[in-house]
Amino acid sequence: MSHFPMDIIESLRSISRQTGLPIWLVGGTVRDWLLGRPAKDIDLIVPERAFEVGQHIADQLNGTYIPLFETVETARIVLRESKMIIDISNFRQKMLEADLFARDLTINAMALPLNGPFEPAQLIDPTNGHADLSRRQIRAVSKAALQADPVRILRAIRFTAMLGFHLEPQTQQWIAAEANRLIYPAMERITEEFFIILQHDKAHQYVDVMDKLGLVRVLLPECDRLRNIEQNNYHHTDVWAHTRLALAELEAILLSIDDLFPTHGEAVRHVLKQPMASTRCISDMLKFTMLLHDVGKATTQSKDADGIIHFYQHEKVGAHQSRAITKRFRLSNTETKFVQNVIRSHLRPLGLLAERDHLSRRAYHRYFRDTEKDGVVILLHALADISATRGKSNWQTRRQNLIDLIRQMLDYYYQPQPNPPLLNGTDLINAGVPPGAEIGRLLRQLAEEYAAGTITSREEALAFVKQAISPDATTTPHSDI
Repeated sequence: MSHFPMDIIESLRSISRQTGLPIWLVGGTVRDWLLGRPAKDIDLIVPERAFEVGQHIADQLNGTYIPLFETVETARIVLRESKMIIDISNFRQKMLEADLFARDLTINAMALPLNGPFEPAQLIDPTNGHADLSRRQIRAVSKAALQADPVRILRAIRFTAMLGFHLEPQTQQWIAAEANRLIYPAMERITEEFFIILQHDKAHQYVDVMDKLGLVRVLLPECDRLRNIEQNNYHHTDVWAHTRLALAELEAILLSIDDLFPTHGEAVRHVLKQPMASTRCISDMLKFTMLLHDVGKATTQSKDADGIIHFYQHEKVGAHQSRAITKRFRLSNTETKFVQNVIRSHLRPLGLLAERDHLSRRAYHRYFRDTEKDGVVILLHALADISATRGKSNWQTRRQNLIDLIRQMLDYYYQPQPNPPLLNGTDLINAGVPPGAEIGRLLRQLAEEYAAGTITSREEALAFVKQAISPDATTTPHSDI
């Protein structure tokens, strides 16, 4: 089996034989061995004395021993050289088979003794998990297993996505019946599983599965309220169907960054990979935000005298509503600010598209200034949004026009900037500007004039400042877009 840590397994087998201690490889480690997948860690189980056995393994394999839980003795060994993690615990039931029957999924409910031949024929497999691997199906051990820990409902979806398997029909029925139990576990656990699902390249398929089984109704009731909300003739679906299609379009865009934006693909991918939390990055949060981007439409629908549907200010309403959602999911302040900013600004690129024949560099500058560091991903969001808006026959032309506009805006965004800036705060004070808010205002205005090309040197910048603070100075506001 390729990429599997057989050297460590052989060392563990040797320890088991030498000491006479019965040790079983269990759970996901057995599953990954049978599938030929790399193992991120190794799970072991013993009838008793897990602390003692774990300490012995740490001593023999040059690892750091960490006791985790005392109620059911559980310890962790971190091997110093390979950094491989080995977890070992006592049986949670009196007998091994009973322990396996209490697990979540059949493919995670297999064990392999380390003191005998290391081959599939030696599997302890009371729930027929090996057969389910062959059938490429995810099957819960029992309905009671889902009831005992409702997070296992999401784990079933997660493994369906991770392995590319199908969800067994009886398990689907159990999940649908037990969906309401997802209100009980700690939300941090729910969030972890939910985002692992979103990290899949085609997460939209598994969001659809969750929707079909009633999980969206429980986890994201704000999205559930978008069903059957009719839209104007730019759209061909209701709001919730549009949202799901927009997520699918976003994922297609994320897989095609280099083709869509060949000049700046690497830079855009770098932005998307930036971490936002310990296990989440910007691309993950962008997918989550896509699910929420139109939640404001549930309360803002109106019709004008001609019967045309509008959702005035839905982006602002949605940004406000999203704060309660991110709080419920226990997201960080940084993640919350990101979600709100993207939702609040998600129509901004479409406004620029409507004026594309009259846009100036000043308009690009204002866009990236106002959207702060999220400007690039908001452009991608807008492209996915418009790609899922197919009510009019010219939607493909509008999509291509937006791609062309985004390319131009990325050219502007990634152009070299003056380093150091033409002027700084000290320069302004030396020029006679009093300390205070006026310093910041003038620096922002200088940045905009540089972006527009009306100021290109330090001398021109100083002249601009002197004119701005002169009692006789007259200013003409710029009207270009």
